Amino acid sequence: MTTGDTLVVWRFDRLGRSLQHLLTILGSLKERKIQLQSLTEQIDTRTAMGKLFFAIIAALAEFERSLISERTLLAASQRKEQDMAWGRPSIFHDRQVVETAMTLLNNPEMSRASIARHFGVSTNTLYRWFPLGKAENFGTGPNKPRFTIGKGKGEKK
Repeated sequence: MTTGDTLVVWRFDRLGRSLQHLLTILGSLKERKIQLQSLTEQIDTRTAMGKLFFAIIAALAEFERSLISERTLLAASQRKEQDMAWGRPSIFHDRQVVETAMTLLNNPEMSRASIARHFGVSTNTLYRWFPLGKAENFGTGPNKPRFTIGKGKGEKK
């Protein structure tokens, strides 16, 4: 960008990570005589009032991001305390999928990576559900299934 250009952003809070970062960017743009315009807030940073509104909006945006972060951390800790899952349910909570995976894992010609791709999961996910990549280890790792396989087949946990 050169002197006299205008940097156009959707919202000021999309420009920087924090209020301090936004003010640093604004100062840098001012030194280079580059204007800043927001499509959403309609603030002119060339005037004293515009700079004040910019600072207020930037501070409110940072506050909003902090609140969202705090709420997310609180929800995660509450779910952990209640031993509840966080995120999308695993494909390996389905008995038929697990039985298919066990069959594939017992096939020495299939790689663990190709089995993971078959189910649309990462290799790490496959190994979390099947430690050491072995069918007989299902449910012995950190991820716990909702049912048992083997003896007492068909019984819910």
